[in-house]
Amino acid sequence: MKVAARTLARLDLAYSIARLPAANGADMPTIAAGSEGDGPLLLFRPPEYRPETIAEAPGGFISLCQLQWAGRIFLAASTGFKPVFQAEKCRLVAYPLDRGEMPSPLDIGPLPYTHRIASFDFDGKVHLLASTLCAGKSFQDDWSKPGGVYLGEVPASPARGEMAWSFHPICKGLSKNHGMDEAVLHHGRRGFLLSAHEGLFFLGAPGGKAAGWTPETISSGEYSDAIAFPWDDPADPHVFSLSPFHGNVLSQHRRTAAGWSRETLDDTIDFGHVLWAGMVLGRQGLVVGGRRGRQQLAVYRRGDGSLLQKQLIDEGVGPTQVAVIERGSGEARVFVAAHARGEVVEYTLSE
Repeated sequence: MKVAARTLARLDLAYSIARLPAANGADMPTIAAGSEGDGPLLLFRPPEYRPETIAEAPGGFISLCQLQWAGRIFLAASTGFKPVFQAEKCRLVAYPLDRGEMPSPLDIGPLPYTHRIASFDFDGKVHLLASTLCAGKSFQDDWSKPGGVYLGEVPASPARGEMAWSFHPICKGLSKNHGMDEAVLHHGRRGFLLSAHEGLFFLGAPGGKAAGWTPETISSGEYSDAIAFPWDDPADPHVFSLSPFHGNVLSQHRRTAAGWSRETLDDTIDFGHVLWAGMVLGRQGLVVGGRRGRQQLAVYRRGDGSLLQKQLIDEGVGPTQVAVIERGSGEARVFVAAHARGEVVEYTLSE
């Protein structure tokens, strides 16, 4: 595998990164990235991917997602989440990405310790989900106040007077609530994978007006991140995970007649913080990164049978989040928030 690296921008304490759908006829998506410190929120449009500043303040841009709202395109962000775990003043903000008369930014409201956000359409309406790492802290290692997952229905119009969104909890009691990733399991059931001290869960979305959000335990024990991908059967994805909190173990979870089984794939990850699954150069693959030791970013691709072959992308990266673009069997792009370098980096992978 060949690797070509390109620094897109200097970004002190680069932390968050998100892939946004292609716009204006482009054949490549837009990328957004933000600093967890006092640095800015940046946007990179194809094909050149030159940095544009969306916001200089307040920093602490720890999670990003696109929000399609009233015919407009916004970048939603969890802001004010500063190191280390200084997030009691965290707020959710929406930044318009298209031209119009709407002022920028639009304040959605406060939600302390929001660590991950995602937009989600169901029941004919757009919603914003926010997962909180905890509910509060008296000191850095205080995990006595569990967090959870909150749901807010997006108002019909983004007029300034309608920005007082109401969020209500749909899942409670999650300590070290680090990961939240959208997934489709059980032959089409949509929901989110949650990774916390209490375990790895699938939070299934309501199947009807009378049904609620229902958490299913995939594995007990502490988990940090998880993602689902149809590794063998398109109708029955596997779940891949990092454990424990910022941990060293990469695992695979499969659903069987007796329940979920777990298999360790690698136990040498150092402060695991990046996990992505998809097709890489024509083969099933995982992109995994650690923030300590050699601070590696690597790809694990399927070889013969179930064997995974690990190939190094780079070292000294300290990746916090990635966005991957699959370009068929000949090329893949990996956009990385390279925290250790204070950069946003694009890696082009080819055979």
